[in-house]
This record gives sequence, structure tokens and C-alpha cells, in this order.
Amino acid sequence: MGGAKRKAEDIAASIQELVKEIRKRAPKAPFLINSVMPRRRKYRENIMFLNSLLRNIAARENAVFVDLWPALADDNGALRKEFTADALHLNGLGYAAWAKVLRSEFSTLGLVPATNPQLEPAGPAKQKKSSPAI
Repeated sequence: MGGAKRKAEDIAASIQELVKEIRKRAPKAPFLINSVMPRRRKYRENIMFLNSLLRNIAARENAVFVDLWPALADDNGALRKEFTADALHLNGLGYAAWAKVLRSEFSTLGLVPATNPQLEPAGPAKQKKSSPAI
């Protein structure tokens, strides 16, 4: 959409073909379709329209549509500043927020537990207490 100036309908048509091929090869596999993540506010309307098309594809193909906007978008429909340095690529906190949404969906499908301490974002680094010198 951004630099390539592709229309939402063209992107959705490409994704529809990909989904059909995957469904043909693995008809019973759990299938999730992620929404396109928010970017800068100026892309909001186009991305939301594309996401509505992806939601329809998921419904037609018996897939789960994973809406990432509640977790990643700010009130203006842009990628939350704490999740990115460039309004496009996720940082560690952004990936952790995405993983949390996916874990919830995977849990709903019975594929993984809802939480996994090994996948939780790391808190502030804890300093090890040094051993007394002998």
C-alpha cells in the first residue's frame, strides 16, 4: 500500500488466492489471518478497509481473523509509539504485544496454554548479587 501503491482490493485478492491454496493443501489445519497492523495515521483508512476485506476472507474460508488493532493502535489509528521506532517496524514491546494476542487465539483453538512465562516480555534487568570475595 505505502511505497508500492497497491490497492486494498488487489492485496486482498492475492491473499484470497494464497488462502485457497493453503486450504487445498491443509484443509483441516487451524488457520489464522492477521489483520494488517497499524502504521502512520495517514494509512489508517486504507488499512482498515483492507482489514475488512481480510475479515471477509477469514469468514469465507473458515479461518480466524486476528484483529491486532486493539492491541497495537493508538487513539488516532497509528501504531503506538512505544511499539516502534519508525511507525512501521515493531520493536520488542510491539512483538510482545502481538505474541500476547496470538497466544490468546492459539489458546482459544486449544493449541497452546494462554500464558507462557518464557514468552512474556522481560522486565527491568535484575542485577545479580555478587558473592562475597573469599
